[in-house]
Amino acid sequence: MQYKNKNDSDKFLLELRDFRHNALNIMHGINGYIELEDWEGLKKYFYEMLESIKPIDTSLSTIEKIENSLLKRLLSAKFKAAVNIGIDFKLITDLIILPENDLISDIDLFQVIGLSLDKAIDAASEANIKKVSIYFLRSGDSTTIIIENTFKEKPNMPIIDGVSSTLSKYPGILYNTFVQHQVFVQELQIIK
Repeated sequence: MQYKNKNDSDKFLLELRDFRHNALNIMHGINGYIELEDWEGLKKYFYEMLESIKPIDTSLSTIEKIENSLLKRLLSAKFKAAVNIGIDFKLITDLIILPENDLISDIDLFQVIGLSLDKAIDAASEANIKKVSIYFLRSGDSTTIIIENTFKEKPNMPIIDGVSSTLSKYPGILYNTFVQHQVFVQELQIIK
């Protein structure tokens, strides 16, 4: 594993230490059930831990594959914010890097993604089932970014404030919002 700077390696060491502490805490919990010979409690504890770990591992490993450091940091921050308030956050991508394009500046693109994720996380935090998913997909010369979230009350905003004003500078970029299967969907399509 290669680190770009000291901060990356320090961050990795902190995350490794946190992982070790979490693993030890889990082991202490398992030990308690074994000492009490509470096999049903141990089984329940094990499956609860297994379920809580699955979504985190998948999305974190996907974020690590993204080579654009700004996008990686943005997604990591949003992931942590969502998970900290109990939201199941999924990232699905077939892109390792966000393709360079002349249609929208990186700053504006990251602002749109950030605002869209903020709104998605806010809405999902109030829902009974708390989920946010973001997809980065490429098809030919087109890159599509889809953000989906659950919600408590049906959103009445056709376009999110801040996103529409930023995207108004880029007539070649398609942005659409809709509700499908009780999920609010934001779709951004960048076509070369």
